[in-house]
Amino acid sequence: MVRRSTPQRIEDDRAFPIRISFLLPWNGFGQRLDEYLFWLKRLGPDGYAWHSSNVYFRDITTASQFLANFPELRLADSADTRDRPGRITTHGLKLR
Repeated sequence: MVRRSTPQRIEDDRAFPIRISFLLPWNGFGQRLDEYLFWLKRLGPDGYAWHSSNVYFRDITTASQFLANFPELRLADSADTRDRPGRITTHGLKLR
């Protein structure tokens, strides 16, 4: 029987208690990605993890510093993800 290792994303879920999810811009992060990674790499390999549009941190202070340094990042919360372009709105109700 083959035993498979646990995916890195699952291990990071267990190791890093703070996770921030971002909305990905339609054209990607572009050159800003280099700035985000430069900032994160100063924390060291045990200070953060990045998977897709999720950044994992060990403490809330570091996470809030990251958000303060990059205010253009939009959080992927229900308020942003439900208001997608192309939906018709009538009297405050969203129709499909």
